[in-house]
Amino acid sequence: MSGKRRYFVTLDSGEPVEVALDYSVEEQCWWAEVDGHRIAMNLEAVGENGVVQAMVDGEPVDLTLHTGEQGEFHLGSADDPGGDTVAVRARTDGEIVLAAPGNHKPEAPKNPVVKCPITGEVLSVPVAVGQQVEEGEILVVVEAMKMETVIKSPATGEVSVVHVTAGDRVKAGAELISIQA
Repeated sequence: MSGKRRYFVTLDSGEPVEVALDYSVEEQCWWAEVDGHRIAMNLEAVGENGVVQAMVDGEPVDLTLHTGEQGEFHLGSADDPGGDTVAVRARTDGEIVLAAPGNHKPEAPKNPVVKCPITGEVLSVPVAVGQQVEEGEILVVVEAMKMETVIKSPATGEVSVVHVTAGDRVKAGAELISIQA
């Protein structure tokens, strides 16, 4: 195992709770330790509309993570997209604050640059410069470890730049498509 990273997580205005994260190369998973309980976690994929597919102690969990107006993150259940979310804010020295649950619906970003959530190979780019796209329309399909990830438009607008073509190898965070909203 690699060295443990320790964080302090505060739910709403409660007391901080220590969470230790450790990655096991042998088991190919993250371990979280909270109050003496160990929980196995694996990131399976980032699916359609930014849904994070994970396994927590062998159980599938689908989560969404959105950026709010103030740059804060909102974590919610993908099974209930319009439901409650929890605001998450990272603080210095590894402290993470989770605010009270709220019903937050993120706004579509203005003039977004769509970035790749994973490292892989571009299979297809079904859009072209000048094309009008709707929010949720497929922009790029990327394959990693024989698993296809469909990347959809976060906003309605016109494709202003296509940064990749089919067959390109891309890293996580690489710019794929720019949209003029």
